[in-house]
Amino acid sequence: NGEAVRTIVDGSGNGNNIIQTTVNQRATLTTNHLNGFAALNFDGVNDNYSDNIGGANYSELDIITVMNFDLASQPASNTDYVYRIGAVYNKSISFSRANINSGANADKYYSYCEGKARFGPVLDNSPTIYAQTFSGTTPFHFLRMDGAVQSVTAHNSNFNLPPEWNIGRFLGTNPHGLDGKIVELIAFNSNLNTTQRIIIENHLASKYALTLTSNDKFAHD
Repeated sequence: NGEAVRTIVDGSGNGNNIIQTTVNQRATLTTNHLNGFAALNFDGVNDNYSDNIGGANYSELDIITVMNFDLASQPASNTDYVYRIGAVYNKSISFSRANINSGANADKYYSYCEGKARFGPVLDNSPTIYAQTFSGTTPFHFLRMDGAVQSVTAHNSNFNLPPEWNIGRFLGTNPHGLDGKIVELIAFNSNLNTTQRIIIENHLASKYALTLTSNDKFAHD
């Protein structure tokens, strides 16, 4: 507990591990965080992991994350980025929470999609199963929370994203670090079908003792 974590290991077997070589920029391990499972604890200052994992650009993505923000409300001038995927500002997508200076969008889901701000529901600091979908069909950008589809700002085009990952920060040298804990992150470079999404979300809900608000199909948890 409290140990700095050098490597985020890719559990898929594809070898896409991400390493932080700078000791004071490593997240720490929090044991027994959620239903007995550990989490990566990001300090909101400079903890982050980044790498270009190679391969073709992404035109589709499904990303499912079990995590929580540490603070109930987002402070001024800091937008907590859980991750950013892609290269320059207009060639990336992200998952974050807008800061209190964002007016009516304060504390709301915020994804910076290829240079455009896309907003959604207010996010609190409860452990939640977040599922983002970026697809090649209108409205291109989707969000589910604990299995329930959320209303988010539509995107306006297909995606073309370089396979560059930043976890816990917008960029390695940029502010807006995550003050929170990531328990599990699953990424697919193609879109899941509805059945696949429901199976994964039910598995995660059972594993981490979370409650789905939609499509709760597992009767033994």
